[in-house]
Amino acid sequence: MIVKSDFQTGSAGNLITYISEDAERTVEIRDSTGRKLSEKEIEAFVGRSETADMQRQFIIAPDPDAGYTAAEIDQCTRSTLNEWKTEKPSVEYVYGVHARPESGKSHAHAAAIGKKRDLHMETDDLTALRERAREQFRERTRLRSRERVQERSITAEEEREVTRAQEDYDDI
Repeated sequence: MIVKSDFQTGSAGNLITYISEDAERTVEIRDSTGRKLSEKEIEAFVGRSETADMQRQFIIAPDPDAGYTAAEIDQCTRSTLNEWKTEKPSVEYVYGVHARPESGKSHAHAAAIGKKRDLHMETDDLTALRERAREQFRERTRLRSRERVQERSITAEEEREVTRAQEDYDDI
């Protein structure tokens, strides 16, 4: 699980533009309920960011080997950030999922705006957010499950090879 964050003051316009474009695909910008925002709503968020104390960017990227779908990344990102912001009354965020099924490196970007006291994070805060994301994604369990499936697949293939070899031997 990779969770990165940085912050700055001023408009979130450039960040929203970055989030909404992934290679040559357009990414839907969603609010904390998962609802797709209209252009007008996105512009209003950017307007609010200009008067907010600060903005914070988050990148949440689960392990590619866990095989998450874009919908799962969407849900888990939203759950992680909603839990994170429960005690941060001034925080508002939007996010988008950069789905990259061809490489398996799908991830989410979020832009949060609000008061500095609510968006300030120390290293321990970021570590706690990473652990929260890991729990929401249930990444460790999922990776172990995928490893067991792969092991069973390899074992089944080995058994088929032994059977074929035995059949070939029996034909002699």
